[in-house]
Amino acid sequence: MLYSSQCEILGCGLVAELGLASEGQLEPHWYIIVSMKNKLLFLLLASFSTVFSVLIFASFQYILRQSANDPQIQIANDVAQSISIGKDPRAIDLGTKTDMVVSQSPFVIIYDSKRNIISSSANVFGNKLSNTKPPQGVFDFVKNRFEYRFTWEPTTSWRYAAVIVPSYYKGEGGEQNLYFVLVARSLAETEKRTFDLMKLVAFAWLASLISSAILIKLINKKKS
Repeated sequence: MLYSSQCEILGCGLVAELGLASEGQLEPHWYIIVSMKNKLLFLLLASFSTVFSVLIFASFQYILRQSANDPQIQIANDVAQSISIGKDPRAIDLGTKTDMVVSQSPFVIIYDSKRNIISSSANVFGNKLSNTKPPQGVFDFVKNRFEYRFTWEPTTSWRYAAVIVPSYYKGEGGEQNLYFVLVARSLAETEKRTFDLMKLVAFAWLASLISSAILIKLINKKKS
């Protein structure tokens, strides 16, 4: 009776093939060995499934986040180019006004070298922006670079995929004035898609664990 119940769990065929015991003579230490083999096999399959799932999620999450920088990259560079060829930053048409709180459309903000807003297509619930700007470190970092792409969080509930590009405007006196062109748009839709992706990957990961357990049980039954 003991042998039958143990065979049902471990697979009698596996025990018999290994010559571990005959019916009625299944030794406890062999029971532990075979049980450990099953556990190790499951852990191996589970580890592979976990690593694979994490890699899949990380890869697609990276793609989703990078794609959120479009079309900000193009807009920021186009506006910066306009400034560098002599267009007054205060007179550049930045397009339709965008509510940066509720809209999914990109918006443009132009800062001077002191981080003051001199022109903007963004507003907050219809109100003009006052002092909304990235941290000082962002301006210092991009000053001597071509562009910088980052996640901007003006508040804990606002998150934007932002691109900032430095540009120099030659004034009437011939002096080179530094300006910063920031273009951003809400990450709300991207984060929603990332969450949906996480649920899908988690479901696939759980399904793979269940499949692994079933596969091990079927192998044991076949050997019995």
